[in-house]
Amino acid sequence: MEARIRFPHFKPIETEVAKKLIKERAITGIWKWDVHLETPQSRRMRESGDSLQMSEAPLYDMRIDGVCEAATEIWIVEIDNRLRPSAIGKLRTYMRLYKEQYAPMKPIRLLVAASEDNEVMHNVLYAEGIRWWITPK
Repeated sequence: MEARIRFPHFKPIETEVAKKLIKERAITGIWKWDVHLETPQSRRMRESGDSLQMSEAPLYDMRIDGVCEAATEIWIVEIDNRLRPSAIGKLRTYMRLYKEQYAPMKPIRLLVAASEDNEVMHNVLYAEGIRWWITPK
């Protein structure tokens, strides 16, 4: 069964990475895609009482590419075409906001899934406790 993953903020290559991530069962569990995290601006818009601002508030949320609730942990997943340094900052920010807004009972793990490797990032990601997964060719 092929996963149906289509979100406006996914590039076509990111959609392919996400599909392969599921197909290869790199992480198993219950997946949620395009998970919104409220920001101060989106919160103010939701609380404004103005129907237009309230309807546009989700546009100002941060968006986690994927969250997978496994048996013993929760994985926050950043999907990209290449391993890059920006993933570290994104994942750390997402983890902090996810803990504040969802109060998970399981430990959180971080993963970058990409189609192209960048060996320079391996030691950095390892030191940060972030796992990485590269799509099989």
